[in-house]
Amino acid sequence: MLTPYKLNYFQGKPIMFNLLRKRNLALLTLANIISLTGDFMLRLALPFWIYQTTGSTTATGIMFTALLLPGLLVAPFAGVFVDRLNRRTLMIVSDLLRVGIMLCYFWVNGPAQLWLIYILAFLEACVSQFFEPAVQALVPSLVTEEELTAANSLLMATTASAQLIGPALGGVLIALIGLHGIAALDTVTYLVSAILIALMRVPATVHNVVASETIQRSAQNVGRQLGTFFQEFVQGVRFVWNSATLRAVFLAATFIVFGMIGFQLLIIPTVTQVWHSDARGLGLLMSADGIGTLLGAALVGNLAARLSPRMLIVLGGISGGLILLAMFNQSTLAIAIVLYGISGMLFVAIQVGAGTSMQLASLDENRGRVAALFQTIFAISGLLASLFFSSLATILGTAVLLDIAALAVITCGVVALFMPKGASPVKLPEAELQLVAK
Repeated sequence: MLTPYKLNYFQGKPIMFNLLRKRNLALLTLANIISLTGDFMLRLALPFWIYQTTGSTTATGIMFTALLLPGLLVAPFAGVFVDRLNRRTLMIVSDLLRVGIMLCYFWVNGPAQLWLIYILAFLEACVSQFFEPAVQALVPSLVTEEELTAANSLLMATTASAQLIGPALGGVLIALIGLHGIAALDTVTYLVSAILIALMRVPATVHNVVASETIQRSAQNVGRQLGTFFQEFVQGVRFVWNSATLRAVFLAATFIVFGMIGFQLLIIPTVTQVWHSDARGLGLLMSADGIGTLLGAALVGNLAARLSPRMLIVLGGISGGLILLAMFNQSTLAIAIVLYGISGMLFVAIQVGAGTSMQLASLDENRGRVAALFQTIFAISGLLASLFFSSLATILGTAVLLDIAALAVITCGVVALFMPKGASPVKLPEAELQLVAK
């Protein structure tokens, strides 16, 4: 269990890249950047291949739906498994399952197998719902409490690096080696990730390991175990609801996701109609976002000793939203590129602040459920934003909706102002503590 959150940020001053001296965190970081690079390659290659093969935007949209649905259907319950099983083992199994899924892409030879792509994309996204909360739940056991913000910034830097490298490689390689070649490379990234995670030495704890005799009892009494499973899921929801910090973090996340999905849906007409550019302009914006994210991760990681997670969300949300307002209400692409890069830096502050607050406000025995529910909030907010902005685009116009998206980002920062200044976990009732231990 974490100790109550310390507010003395000037002691220790952990520097982000110094944390790579920690063997376990270095292995997790390397595994993360390798597997994510493969993911970003495939996620650019798949829609490109589908559209090139079918000429249908609807067919491409179905794939994105297949990627989003697991966040609603699987993520809420995946956290129970993350808290019950050994997290390191769960991550290795997830990687190996995704290796098997990648190999199935070799059966795809044309539009007749489009249905198989949808199934594979859905299955891969389902498995990822177990992997990602396991990473979030494992990180606090690899570093000290004072190093946690810097560690999250380090992982954010790996995500930004993969976001820069993966799509660029995918765009080039899809023309050179085709979909099968991309799938083969992604298979290798998952294998390497599994090996690196297997090399980690993480001590097992009582509450995240299911012993063999427990598994045997589960097989003998499936009905009772299913009842316990749902009790643990409900307990995770209650834990989030009873924590003022987690309620605020989840609400703030709802607004930031709502705003960013709105921007992503409206960026193409904005590039063409307002900034009078084409796909090259869109590419420059995306590159600026990636560079800003990478620089922001380094900056936040090195300033982690001076800013609380709460203040990272406040400053990132309010400043980022104001910058987006300025960006949307001017007509020069070059200025938009610079402002979008700066907003990318500030959004890192929001993500790191929210992730760290969530980790500090939860307990090791339920941190997986909290992280999984956090993913569910992302999926719900994303789907609502997609419905809202797509249905009102012709009624309100792009300019008004972009301002609404920016205001949603500002609201994220305002919500964080009302978060408790400390992030100590809520004490569980004794009955629920006994349930978790079963």
